[in-house]
Order: sequence, then structure tokens, then C-alpha cells
Amino acid sequence: MYASRSSLLAGLLWALFVALEVSALAVGGDESSKTGLLLSLRQAATPAAAANVACAEYSRVANYSVIAGNSTYRAAFQQASPLGTFESTAIIDGAVKKLPEFQFDGPINAACGNLTEVAIAGAEANFTRGVVAEFNINAGPRAAAAAQLGLVFSVALATVGMLSLL
Repeated sequence: MYASRSSLLAGLLWALFVALEVSALAVGGDESSKTGLLLSLRQAATPAAAANVACAEYSRVANYSVIAGNSTYRAAFQQASPLGTFESTAIIDGAVKKLPEFQFDGPINAACGNLTEVAIAGAEANFTRGVVAEFNINAGPRAAAAAQLGLVFSVALATVGMLSLL
């Protein structure tokens, strides 16, 4: 408990120090140094961050589109989703509408690759492990319930058979 508090406190103090340092650099000096600092901060953060955000969004949209396009994956996703049928359907159908924007965008495909093909292969591999999107769809509890139902049915059938002999 103490270690997490001290690391949190250290992180907050470091963030405060960095914020004060950046504001001191921006306030002090002439106008050209302020512009140079702001320009370098903006240029350093934009290209890589934008590419990562675009690739992450493309990956999410591709995964949900693959789920929407396969009736088995779609049914498993809707059943496993805690959001309910309407909300989960809205998520995957919305992704299908967004997918062409990513598939036919040359710069995004150059930066990220063909994430639709990756999603197709990944969905198949995940489904064989009992996973659709972020949900576990293993049939363990359902198999146990089916076995119990089979036992009850067998006992009822045996009882009816014994009664018919009397």
C-alpha cells in the first residue's frame, strides 16, 4: 500500500515539475523561442500519435466488421455481450459502415498494413480458443447444464419404461 502511494506521489510531483518547466520555458525568452518551443512540441507529438490512433481505430473497426460478417461470430458476440442485443448490434453494424473508409485510404493502409486480413485470421484463431472480440464464449457451463438435462431425461425415460412394464 505504501509503495503505491509513494509511486503515485512521485508521479504527481514529476508531472508538476514538467508542467512548471514547460510553462517557464514558454513564458521566458523572446517571441521566437516561444514559437519554436510550441512548434517543436506540436511536431514531435503529431505524426506518430496520429498514425497509432488511426491504426488502432482501423484494427477495432476491422475486427468488429469481421464479427458482423460471420453469422456464427455475430451470434456468439451478441450472446456474450453484456450490453444486450441492440447495443452490440449497433456496435458491429456501425463498424461495417466505417470499414470502407479505412480499406480504401492509401496513407492509412501504408502505415498500418491490411488490418482486415489480420482481423479475419485473428477472429478464426480466437474463436477456436473460445473468444469473440473481448468476450469469452467457452461452453463449459452450458455443457454441464446439458449433461444434467441429459441425466434427468434418462431417469425420466427409465421411469416411464419401468411403469409401462407393470
